[in-house]
Amino acid sequence: MSEPKLSGVALLLADISGYTRFMRQPRMSLLHAQALIDRLTTALVKIVERPLALSKIEGDATIFYAMGDGETTRRAIVDSVPTLLTAFASEQEEIQSAKLCRCTACEAVDELRIKFVAHAGEAVVSERGGSPDFSGPSVILAYRLLKNSIPASEYFLMTEPFFDVLTEEERSHMDQHVEQVEGFEPVEITYAPLDREPVFAAPPTPATKQKLGHLARVHARGLAHWIRRDTGQYTNLPS
Repeated sequence: MSEPKLSGVALLLADISGYTRFMRQPRMSLLHAQALIDRLTTALVKIVERPLALSKIEGDATIFYAMGDGETTRRAIVDSVPTLLTAFASEQEEIQSAKLCRCTACEAVDELRIKFVAHAGEAVVSERGGSPDFSGPSVILAYRLLKNSIPASEYFLMTEPFFDVLTEEERSHMDQHVEQVEGFEPVEITYAPLDREPVFAAPPTPATKQKLGHLARVHARGLAHWIRRDTGQYTNLPS
């Protein structure tokens, strides 16, 4: 284990919405539920590209990081979200198309959604088992922002350090909000619900999945095309 050091870091947390309800399965379905969650998180890990890398997976949350918190790093995180959304949704559709079995877990996998939280700042970095581990207030804040008051089940949330890397087009489709977070001063965030329609425009065969991932990378700066403009279209909202 290396000596801890302070360093700028950009974090992207990909959290599966509906995980707790999904994992409350009968004994046999529970095994399938965990296997399906593993497939979905693996789809995210396989498609992520540098400068992002996997930090760790904690239950329903997959934590990615990029060392440094400069503009280039933050822009790379913003650009990665369409590709990650594509990977997650395409994997769901492939699972559904395969009709692995008729247990409650396999039948309900399409109800899962994913939310992204991006934050950048200074963190304590230590190395464990060859992978960096992050701690400190910035990391705590990112985790706590997973619990928020956003009225959507699938969205991209980012904190103030990311505001200046957004294009005018992206800004026009995002909402600004002040979030109350336990242990912190009120936090300024911007967010947008995510639109899946472009993801399901074609059958999610392996070839289509690869093509969609490529297109998402090429057109990542057009994040607005992945943003749902009418949040009233959501039906799975928290009460």
